[in-house]
Amino acid sequence: AAQPAEDTALSLFDAKAGQWQRLGEKQPSPQNLYERTSLAYDSNRDRVLLHGGGANRDELWSFELREKRWKNLTPTVMKPQGGKLPASGREAVFLAKQDLLLIYAASSKEPRSWTLWAYRPSQNVWEELEIPGKDIPRRMGWNDALVYDAHRDLILLVAGPTEGKASVYALRFKDH
Repeated sequence: AAQPAEDTALSLFDAKAGQWQRLGEKQPSPQNLYERTSLAYDSNRDRVLLHGGGANRDELWSFELREKRWKNLTPTVMKPQGGKLPASGREAVFLAKQDLLLIYAASSKEPRSWTLWAYRPSQNVWEELEIPGKDIPRRMGWNDALVYDAHRDLILLVAGPTEGKASVYALRFKDH
């Protein structure tokens, strides 16, 4: 809060011109963006979702592509009820069929343990999920990545320690 606000614009690369084009004018936008900020494209609403802004890295913003405007979504936590907003863990994917954003971030139950969180745009809520299986590492490492294969409807989670080998896990999201 002590730092002056920065102009955090979204840009689009124009391959023909070989240059970046700013989307939208200067406006209120996400602040305090760090290396663990995540981006995902919400194809159901034609917008970019940014998680990890703000002093606690827990803000969720959308950049509405038609209007070229940032919007602070200010979601609540549905599960655990009344829980703390998840701080960004850098990794996010949008699942269009299920209409949700998944992130890999710290658990509300044990901050040193990582799990999946689901953001449900239709309700504007977060829900902490349990990852099945006991062999998936529960700590964030620099080897982590989250990718969605829409053709196979699989979430690929790369997880491992900061140093050493990482493993790839295939997950399929099934709602309640």
